[in-house]
Amino acid sequence: MLWSRSDAVYAGKAVLEGRSLLLTGVDRRGHEARERLQLGDLAEVRIVRGAHERLEGRPVLVLPMLHGPSIRVACLDGGGTLLELGERLTGMNKNASVGG
Repeated sequence: MLWSRSDAVYAGKAVLEGRSLLLTGVDRRGHEARERLQLGDLAEVRIVRGAHERLEGRPVLVLPMLHGPSIRVACLDGGGTLLELGERLTGMNKNASVGG
């Protein structure tokens, strides 16, 4: 799993915990990061495939937040996992809808 908030890209994992998504990872310089997203704070969930929006060349799940910058998530094992994560997040958040 790759994820990004702003310019840094982290390799790590995403774990659904109750009504939140916990992202953990390490960037290229070895800096660790953790982000806990409250699912009720997601404005929407969408998959983008444009070249300028990708992470390391992979399609991404964009998670625009109601407050703060968007999070981008890419799966290392394929787009099916990305779609599944998007559907699960959408199903857990009545504010969000999956698009792409």
